[in-house]
Amino acid sequence: MSSTDLVQCTSARLSPIDLRSVYAHADELLQNATQLSEQARTACAELVSYAQTRFAYVAETVATYPPGMMSFHLLWSLFRAGQDLEAVHETTGERASHTPHDPIGNVPLTLNRAPPADRDPTRLVGWAGTCYHKVPITRKIRDFVNLRAVNELPAFPLSDARRASLAARGQLYTLYAGQVHAEYEGFFFTRAFSGVSRLLGDGQVMIDVKGYRRTNPALDSWSEDSGQVDRHAEWASSSARSTQPCQGPVAANQLHLLPPALHGFSFRAKRWGEFLISRLAPIQWTSESFSHLVIPDAYRRIVKALVTVHSGRLKDQLMIDVVAGKGNGLVMCFHGSPGTGKTLTAEAIAEHLRRPLYVVSAGELGILPQVLENQLRDILALATEWNAVLLIDEADIFLQKRDASHLERNALVGVFLRQLEYFSGVLLLTTNSIKSFDDAFLSRFAVVLHFDKLDTTSRRTLWSRFLERATGDDVAGRFDVDRLANFELNGREIKHAVQTAQAVALVEGEILSMKHLEEVLSVARSGAAVGLLAAADTDG
Repeated sequence: MSSTDLVQCTSARLSPIDLRSVYAHADELLQNATQLSEQARTACAELVSYAQTRFAYVAETVATYPPGMMSFHLLWSLFRAGQDLEAVHETTGERASHTPHDPIGNVPLTLNRAPPADRDPTRLVGWAGTCYHKVPITRKIRDFVNLRAVNELPAFPLSDARRASLAARGQLYTLYAGQVHAEYEGFFFTRAFSGVSRLLGDGQVMIDVKGYRRTNPALDSWSEDSGQVDRHAEWASSSARSTQPCQGPVAANQLHLLPPALHGFSFRAKRWGEFLISRLAPIQWTSESFSHLVIPDAYRRIVKALVTVHSGRLKDQLMIDVVAGKGNGLVMCFHGSPGTGKTLTAEAIAEHLRRPLYVVSAGELGILPQVLENQLRDILALATEWNAVLLIDEADIFLQKRDASHLERNALVGVFLRQLEYFSGVLLLTTNSIKSFDDAFLSRFAVVLHFDKLDTTSRRTLWSRFLERATGDDVAGRFDVDRLANFELNGREIKHAVQTAQAVALVEGEILSMKHLEEVLSVARSGAAVGLLAAADTDG
């Protein structure tokens, strides 16, 4: 039987045969042929024999290459139908695994289709917010001269060792596939029309692919979970739009196909992006968050009581608004100078409740009524969905008393009041200074707390705590805390002074001492704090 008379062994249809595929899949063909008729088995055996004779030079040539190297013209011999591949994840640069698209019977490629030496249509599996999707991926291997290391190609066969490693990462991926509040360390990745950027994301994050898709529709690269394509995702490539929902959870033998990152939100950077699975960890909460605050004891008791009752079962025993769903939120206002403990109190509340702290500045909300309404609506929706403590910082413009001479500001106050009416979560508003609150706000605040400038006793406490944190030791005898407390600094300035002095000591290979602090404070004399520092010297 001549090669021109041979037919495709696994199909009843006549079809041209790619002998390279026959050579590459000789063992699989012979194995499958055992289930066919005697005539078909004979035909397959002759076909395989012919292909092996035709391409005998391949193994001989590859044997002359250094280990792990390959030429482009023989690259086709490296790949097998149905073989999982290893490649670089486009966004993060991490390693990822793909598998061929369409397995057909026992041989996942038809014999008349050339092996994917120059183009490999594959897929991985990724969480799309409500279910897993199959995500098509195309990797091109462009023509190259001489030899190239196989593991430097855009895609190459996946080894068993790498499969096990990627499967372990995939198992971790499944734990974060949902809406998960977690700790993150390192850089995360953002995509835009201009490309990929890296941002520092140390701190708490919310893994939320569904929220990412909703708030970034132009970057949505998934199809609808029903299988319908989202035509509004203009930026997404055509291949990405053809993702297909999977039925049920990821099987154990597919864990290695899960990508290295999940979409979420960084509370520190205030940006959506992709977060590496290997950098995520459970949050380590502290149980004494309120005890570390340097605020009046009455403030501590009231705030702790309010948030504890509002967020627990005791809330059912409180009076409720006569209008269902209205006025069920807890709104508190903290006002005072910078560095007096307002933000630290907000952090303590979130830590006590074991919830994320979602910080938004007034500048992010906009100064036009329509922009404010849209922004605030979306932010309140996210805070509700994440069960987050929402902190709107420097909210002065939204809280000031309305009057007939400032119509634009009146509109902002009105929008702010209307949006907050049905918010049921914990909302904290901070201001640096405000002459008069609008009466409508006063009736909605559970409490308004004024944070005074730190007195000497409070500053002494802060110096001691920051120094103990920096040295891990008792500061008595090592530092003149009484002298340091005479400098009229706020809490933020004290922390920065300790951090700067610690940096100087580390660079010089010395233990942090009073010498380093005095040097930092002395340098500060030439800045804006010269008057305060001079006064402290006089008092000392």
